[in-house]
Amino acid sequence: MRPLDRLPPRRFETKRLCLRALEPEDAQLVFDLYASDPVATRHMSFPCTGRVEDTRAFVEGSAAYGRGEASDVEAYTWIFELRDTGEPIGSGGFGPKDDFALAGGYILATRYWGRGYATEAWTCLVDWARAQPGVFRIEATHDVDNPASGRVLAKSGMTREGVLANWTIYPNVSAAPRDAVMYAWARR
Repeated sequence: MRPLDRLPPRRFETKRLCLRALEPEDAQLVFDLYASDPVATRHMSFPCTGRVEDTRAFVEGSAAYGRGEASDVEAYTWIFELRDTGEPIGSGGFGPKDDFALAGGYILATRYWGRGYATEAWTCLVDWARAQPGVFRIEATHDVDNPASGRVLAKSGMTREGVLANWTIYPNVSAAPRDAVMYAWARR
């Protein structure tokens, strides 16, 4: 299932950021930046981890998928870096939800929260995806207790569609499914 008729660019640039495709050697970077941080990962659908090996499978799979290779991980993922310094600050991306839609999200290291970087990076990705003729819907969800993510999604041009009861497990919050807020952009 690929709503994209071509692979996304390996690199995007915004006013303050460079978004570069995730590479297999980025496992340690992702681990150090946010995957091992219980605050950064609190509202994510993956568990905070104490071992870089736990991060490696996702990183390697996403990197392969981004090059058009077969992978168990169906996600195009980019590392967000500050344009001026090259310092990594987070990552994000999306994958196919079905033949016409993408689903995705983002995460930033906590020291970069509140500066507009998430909005800038996510808007860049959403703008590119919505320009693709095979993409008719882009969606992202956030935990009901994480309204800051909703503000980022809204600023990127996505519309709040409602609350999904017991939608997903955020393992760093609870082992039970939790409500999530759905945001989407839909081609009209």
